[in-house]
Amino acid sequence: MQQLLDQEQDVLTYLLSTLVGGALDAEGEQMLADVFNITTANLNELTPQGWAAIGDRAIQAKWFLDHITEIKEKFKLLIDAQICFREFQGWLMEAGYKGAEKIKKAQIDVAVARAKYGATVEVEDYRLTKKQEQFTGETEQDKLFWDNTVIAALAKKVAEVDAASIKMQGNPEFAQQLAEWKDQESNIYKQASYGLKHGTHGLSHPALGGSTSPPLQISQSNYSQPQFVSASGLTTTQRSATGKAKDSINVAVNWSGDMAGKVNGVASQINRGFSRFSKFMRGES
Repeated sequence: MQQLLDQEQDVLTYLLSTLVGGALDAEGEQMLADVFNITTANLNELTPQGWAAIGDRAIQAKWFLDHITEIKEKFKLLIDAQICFREFQGWLMEAGYKGAEKIKKAQIDVAVARAKYGATVEVEDYRLTKKQEQFTGETEQDKLFWDNTVIAALAKKVAEVDAASIKMQGNPEFAQQLAEWKDQESNIYKQASYGLKHGTHGLSHPALGGSTSPPLQISQSNYSQPQFVSASGLTTTQRSATGKAKDSINVAVNWSGDMAGKVNGVASQINRGFSRFSKFMRGES
């Protein structure tokens, strides 16, 4: 009884149990399994579930075949998109390298221009320095030349004044004029003192002998050396005689005073000449 039940179960489970299973060719069977995932050696042992699994695969295969055109289109889109993406990456990198090359060239151009500018500035600064040194040297030489020229001219005039003073010392007329000039000078200083102390009223002080003559006018050069002008209180004869005695001296004084005010560095020569003249006019020679 149990044997009959087992046979019935086999019939229900293995639908092709009537067939003799096994592989027709071992290598061929292995090829079907490797390439198509199909086996024939056990078909006689397939259960309904096994045949259902084969049916599922067949349904999937039919669906694939029915939709193969659309599937191809979709995969072609995926492939084209991937190709386009890689091409885009290539284009972008190529453009980037070209741009970087141009930028690097621009940087190099700027560096070269900066180097040229620096070299030019350095050269021009050096030239300017040398030109300034040259100009300064020439200016100092010109100053020295003109200083020496003026000193020589002043020395010549001072010598002429000294000679004229010495020549006039032996002249009686000049001695008389000198004495009168000293008296007039003393009176002028008295007028100035009383005028300073008492104002205009002081000019009529009895110590001045009632003189109301205006004081001697004095002009100054750049070195405060006096240029003498005859007092209005002198007589015509006195003014004429005194003027003759002082004409040659005043010319030298005026000329040397004007020149001294325009030239730096020659004050000592001028002052020595005027010192000798002043001593002579005060009778200290």
